[in-house]
Amino acid sequence: EYVAYTPFEVADQTFTGTTTVDVLSVTGAATGTDLTLSGGLYVGGAVAANYLDDYEEGTWTPGVEFGGNCVGITYSSRPALYTKVGDLVSVSAYVLLSSKGTSVGSFKINGLPFTHSAVSVFFTPVTMYLGAVSYSGSFQGYVQTNDTVMTFIEATDAGAISNLQNSDCANNSGIMLSATYK
Repeated sequence: EYVAYTPFEVADQTFTGTTTVDVLSVTGAATGTDLTLSGGLYVGGAVAANYLDDYEEGTWTPGVEFGGNCVGITYSSRPALYTKVGDLVSVSAYVLLSSKGTSVGSFKINGLPFTHSAVSVFFTPVTMYLGAVSYSGSFQGYVQTNDTVMTFIEATDAGAISNLQNSDCANNSGIMLSATYK
């Protein structure tokens, strides 16, 4: 039996099963598996900027469109993954066409798992590799604010910028891409 008139600490405590505490403060190392929280987690101090309340991983389905349409487009492969931490989303995908279809117009990838932040003041660049796509100079891609679509452009050596088109693609065109956006 213990009688204590001031707070005391128990050294080397091990919790098993379900244990509920109002406040758990850990100094030193914490080991184990599977920590479930009913709310968020403060990392680096209990201020709003350090509050993590959203983590998610999953898959998404990228789709190719030309001029906003996707008539007759078929795919050989299109695996895609995302990770969302707070309001930051990282996506990656590999899209390989088996037919580019008959739609005409600007080349875009749709189906991003989350809408790009409308309060951002900039577009987010896309890192990519294109296969069986013709272009002049260099190619670039971006996610526009308040959108779930990636747009692809080409910049000629002379500095002219234009959207990549269906006519720049082949039936076996492919794209590997990644982007991180808010």
